[in-house]
Amino acid sequence: MMNNIVTLQPSSISSVMLRMKTARGLVTEIMHKTDHSKVIVIGLNADVMMRDHVSRVPAKLLVLSGSVMYRDADKSVPLFQYDELTIPIDVLHSLRGIRRGVCLLLMGGDHVYLAS
Repeated sequence: MMNNIVTLQPSSISSVMLRMKTARGLVTEIMHKTDHSKVIVIGLNADVMMRDHVSRVPAKLLVLSGSVMYRDADKSVPLFQYDELTIPIDVLHSLRGIRRGVCLLLMGGDHVYLAS
């Protein structure tokens, strides 16, 4: 008889939150990846910065906990738990932790959807 025991791995979100306890910088982990899309968990402690960078694909940021500040040349947007922001393609931007924050970054495909 075969043993059908399933061993669960810690979730990507739990893993990032655990690593944030001792991290001095940005903490990331890929949660899901296909040929056309990627979901990344991003952890930012207070005052930790994701430096200026450009997205080459459609992307949406969803704040799961805490708060972060999105900045580009035109605006600064504080984001709090459950806020979401569409990140423009080819726009230089950065992200900074206001309070210990955990976010999901949904990237890729022709469209990025979140349920409304």
